[in-house]
Amino acid sequence: MRVLVLALLVSSGCWGHHRATPGSSASWGTGAELVLPPELGEAARLRVLISDLPVIAYVDRGPTPIVIRGRVTAADIPGLVTEVELVHADVSRRLLAPRTTRHPPVDLVLYEDDVEYQAIALGYARVPAGQGFYRPDARVAAVNLARGRGNLRHELVHPLIVDDFPLIPAWLNEGIASLYGGARLDRGRLRFEVDARVRDLHAAMAEDRLPGRRRVALADRPELYGRDGATYYAVSQHVVLYLQRTGQLARYYRTVRADPTRRAAALAAAIDWRRFERWAWRLRAGAPPPPP
Repeated sequence: MRVLVLALLVSSGCWGHHRATPGSSASWGTGAELVLPPELGEAARLRVLISDLPVIAYVDRGPTPIVIRGRVTAADIPGLVTEVELVHADVSRRLLAPRTTRHPPVDLVLYEDDVEYQAIALGYARVPAGQGFYRPDARVAAVNLARGRGNLRHELVHPLIVDDFPLIPAWLNEGIASLYGGARLDRGRLRFEVDARVRDLHAAMAEDRLPGRRRVALADRPELYGRDGATYYAVSQHVVLYLQRTGQLARYYRTVRADPTRRAAALAAAIDWRRFERWAWRLRAGAPPPPP
């Protein structure tokens, strides 16, 4: 792996946005400051918009190189770069297929200012995205560091696995990204833990709204980004955590990558759903997951 740190003296800052009334549908800013000529196309406009942000580092590893950009506090740069390296290496080792071809780089754009991030998300995220978003057509992942560094890990995972598995079901894509988003760094290693989303899981279970195993396996964008999105995000994250704890995540991922039509049958073979539910009730936010 080569990591080239290109800019260390980077200060936090933001464009001149107009703050919306708290609680309004705009949330922050109107996005009008970010409008570029429509003839460029949306993806091209997004790439133009981020092109003036300083490059912090280039992580040249595996088939998907990462360009880290943003106006962030200089003291935070070494830790952020280290975190990108660790996640990139871990996802590559656990899940990705060896490849001799390389994909174009992905720009991982970091925002320490919530107002600046919300303005770009309002204009260019395709779904509600308060913490971050990835646009495969633009090869840009935007991260709202103001709402937690876990968002960096989450958004970085998306381009790595989408490049490896373009037809990945939405639940598995978000579940794996959320697994890493909820991880903790411990002496240079990633420890997968239970985060606050377990409360949505427990609420769905208590109210008998938890989708069944087959519905989870077949869930895609309408479920993940629709009315019941919080429930589907929660169950997706914890099904992936269960697979990881039982040593089956890599096998399940590779099985479905080879044949996406097997996603329901493969999940049925991997998880006894009643056992999963009993395990899920034992989870506590901020604690390591217990053995299944």
